[in-house]
Amino acid sequence: MEKLFTAGPVSLDEEVMKALSRPVMSHRGSEFRAILKDVEDKLCEAYGTEYGMVDVLMGSGTLAVDAMVYSSVNRGDRVLVINHGEFGQRFKQSLERRCAVINELKADEGNAVDAEHVLAEIDKEDYDALAMVYTETSMGLAYRDAERIGRRAKEKGIRVLVDAASAMFGEDIKLDGGYFDAVSTCSQKCAAAPPGISFVGLSEEACRFVYGVGEKPRYLDLAIYADSMRKGYDVPQTPAVNLVYALDKALDIMLDTGMEKWIEKHRQLTGKLYAELPKLGYRILVANEAYRSNSVAAFRVPEGLSSDQVIERVGKEGYVLSQGMGSLKSSVVRIGTMGTINMDDVDRFIGILKDMNGWQGKE
Repeated sequence: MEKLFTAGPVSLDEEVMKALSRPVMSHRGSEFRAILKDVEDKLCEAYGTEYGMVDVLMGSGTLAVDAMVYSSVNRGDRVLVINHGEFGQRFKQSLERRCAVINELKADEGNAVDAEHVLAEIDKEDYDALAMVYTETSMGLAYRDAERIGRRAKEKGIRVLVDAASAMFGEDIKLDGGYFDAVSTCSQKCAAAPPGISFVGLSEEACRFVYGVGEKPRYLDLAIYADSMRKGYDVPQTPAVNLVYALDKALDIMLDTGMEKWIEKHRQLTGKLYAELPKLGYRILVANEAYRSNSVAAFRVPEGLSSDQVIERVGKEGYVLSQGMGSLKSSVVRIGTMGTINMDDVDRFIGILKDMNGWQGKE
């Protein structure tokens, strides 16, 4: 069986797969409502919130970002966007489609936007909201200044929106820290569940605010999802029932492990890649060690090779990687350490790359 070292989806635990194959039940029945309540309770624990809530959406991480935008930002709102790559750009585009007025702070490739520059901008201008991606999946860059920036923004009365698709449950992020208003993620990343479900965690303040935002499509209205949770988990539309079963089991596995250990596992796995791959000619895309992601490691491939060639070669050994994105597609590989990946898998993968060392794409 292939091992998914991709940036998502991820290889799944056998118990999660078994849960996925359970018989379908009515989403209007008491049994399913009880399961959905359990999922909500577990997500709140994983998000680190006692006072907020987590809306469960049926769709990808992009849906969660769009729902976060349309439920937190009004037309004409002034929004500061911190952009580190492909997904920062998509966040910006979603806000533009919402007819927000954008000011963008954009990073150079592989670098983080200077936090002092962001703080100065927050102090200088009046913004309604700030939007940032915590882990830029296209770069393997974790913006660990996010909490510091979020705190300053909150002091200024600015709503803080965070796309944490590849970060949540792989980085130490807590919704009740007072830094963020809305944090989105999805099932097929560090939650180690099948793709198809996404979540938006809302702070206590944001739980109230989303009711006052107008002109939003029903499917993107987080107030409707919040109402469904508060009114007995009567979902607003038919959910992907079997995906909810699988998510419920995946959350059990994560929480039984313990969030600190779960996060540390991801940190150790990528740490091994960061330590060993440069010895084989792979250059870490994120220069500053402080900003290297726990869940997705991005490397420039050795000279004389393309990402296609590396991916094809390791694929013959049962390992699946992700290419770079945009202009980095042919020169970068992205290696996820999510799902069932363990240290033995990483060691075997590094062994394959060692066997390839010096290989220039020719048999």
